[in-house]
Amino acid sequence: THFMDEAVKADRVVVMNDGKVCLDGTPAEVFSNASHLESIGLTVPKPVELACQLQKNGVGLKGEPLTATEFVESFKNYVKNRG
Repeated sequence: THFMDEAVKADRVVVMNDGKVCLDGTPAEVFSNASHLESIGLTVPKPVELACQLQKNGVGLKGEPLTATEFVESFKNYVKNRG
């Protein structure tokens, strides 16, 4: 699929570029390489994109939130543990 929101639900994701496998692993492993995916013209799910932006700004969320629900839970835990 080219729909990343579908890919996050898979057991395994294989990314190809120019006919060659460039990433292969679980959705969390593959989408943790968001900058690589973007460099080959692929998008990443919005929760992954947001988590990466937060990470760049010093907000480290635990785990790899791939869905909106996972992102919200991870962010709530981050906020709760800061207080």
